[in-house]
Amino acid sequence: MALRIASRAPVKASTENSLLRKEPTWGDVVRLQNIVAVLSPTNGAHLVTVLGSISAGPLHLQTVRNAAAHRNHQTLSAVNALRPYYIATRIGHPAEAALWSDPTTKDYAVLGWIEEMRIIADLMTA
Repeated sequence: MALRIASRAPVKASTENSLLRKEPTWGDVVRLQNIVAVLSPTNGAHLVTVLGSISAGPLHLQTVRNAAAHRNHQTLSAVNALRPYYIATRIGHPAEAALWSDPTTKDYAVLGWIEEMRIIADLMTA
């Protein structure tokens, strides 16, 4: 009986998290200043200043990463909301947004995200 039922409708593995859950925080750029305040390092004021200069790059990377790790309509909508910032094409998977182009440099978006994080790291360790 089970074989007959299975042959009518093949079983497909789910590739999408359809449950919108509260997931653990990963690389939350917005919380970095709070972390510095709690740790209270001697260069805390400098770190907070540098972290305050973060623009969209790391936030966009965080959005795309979260959507790729926790696939559902809500996270995909968050990625699609980034489209105006890039020369964007339709995507089938959230990670494909990393291959959108920066309108200024014409480089892949991910290269701009990495470059901004390098600059921030250099400034934080100066």
